[in-house]
Amino acid sequence: VVQKIPEMKGTPPWVELMVYLGVIGGGAQDYFGYIGMLREKAWGMLGRKNHSQVGPPPRILEAPDNIRRAKAWLRAPQIDVGVATVAILIFTVCFVVLGATVLHPNQEVPNGTELLTMQADFLVPLAGESPALRGIVEWTYKTGIFFAFFGTILGACEIFTRTVRECLIALWPSAENVPLRKIRAWVLLYAGGGGLVLLWTLDAQTNPVEFVKPAALISSGLVCGLWCFAMIWSDRVHLPLCLRMRWPLKICVILSGLVLTIGSIIGLVEYFRGLDLVGRGLGLVDFFRGLFEK
Repeated sequence: VVQKIPEMKGTPPWVELMVYLGVIGGGAQDYFGYIGMLREKAWGMLGRKNHSQVGPPPRILEAPDNIRRAKAWLRAPQIDVGVATVAILIFTVCFVVLGATVLHPNQEVPNGTELLTMQADFLVPLAGESPALRGIVEWTYKTGIFFAFFGTILGACEIFTRTVRECLIALWPSAENVPLRKIRAWVLLYAGGGGLVLLWTLDAQTNPVEFVKPAALISSGLVCGLWCFAMIWSDRVHLPLCLRMRWPLKICVILSGLVLTIGSIIGLVEYFRGLDLVGRGLGLVDFFRGLFEK
């Protein structure tokens, strides 16, 4: 890999590991958005207006009928999380297999913006010697890649709109009265417009992974690790014993929190240790200078 991409020579393994682990699993910004959706649905404690001003919420009624109904409603998130996890597993396994069977024998390393297109070679033998059929097969692969990520992109617009709203509510509680469509317009302008600017101005050799490394290490790694411990605390404080996590699940959450938190701290230390802040600052200035010249 270092021979093919010399600039990766100084990349610490912990940084790469935690970035990929974080990108696959999403980030804390998603969870903030989920809180906004819970607020809209008026589920749980978020269903009470200004509950912080009238004291703690009432304890959950531990009557058998109420507990039975609560456990029945748990099936909805269990199915949702289960289907999502299986989908992520399938997509991940597909690319791992393609990497082992296509990229490794040819000693090819995805780099720059060519992160997914090299793997299309596994379809070429199916097309034979026909250039037209090869073109169709290649575009079929690219179309599949597009739709594999389309749901994520489409859902991100809704999630991040509510993420921004929740952050605004934390700073200014009156922001809860701002219509969601107004926040959505600014989020789409920032995310969509900013994304297009990056896509249109970066050259093919620029590695997009470099842009997400700091965010992935912090938001998708460190904060998610702390979020695991927050769930353990919330589970103990707000739920009766009969509705709390069982020990196998609790142990898995604790282990996940430890791996994400400690791994991300190590990754951040390694990342900033190898970061030439002065050089990168000058490079950023040159980037924007070139952008304005274009």
